[in-house]
Amino acid sequence: TDLGNLQTGIMTVQTETERKEVEFSWARFGSKADLTAVEAAVADPETAERALDNPQDLQGKLAIVKRGVNPFFEKCERAADAGALGVVIVNTDEELIVPS
Repeated sequence: TDLGNLQTGIMTVQTETERKEVEFSWARFGSKADLTAVEAAVADPETAERALDNPQDLQGKLAIVKRGVNPFFEKCERAADAGALGVVIVNTDEELIVPS
């Protein structure tokens, strides 16, 4: 789905014990990358409200970041500074995230 600068879709998330499809949305910024089979790691702190403490875990992976506390662009900047390829922002609300 394309909603102007916001795109939505379904992605498959595989953990050691579970595989499920989840709805996602993303804003268009930065460079494009092939993320068809990329690993992910949880950012520390989870909301990326400050510089990330675990850049060694995020290098070349998607950073999983929780919604809230600070703006999306700050979360993305901090993940990029830690070497992440991209960011998945976990929605803690029922409504679809509309990045601003």
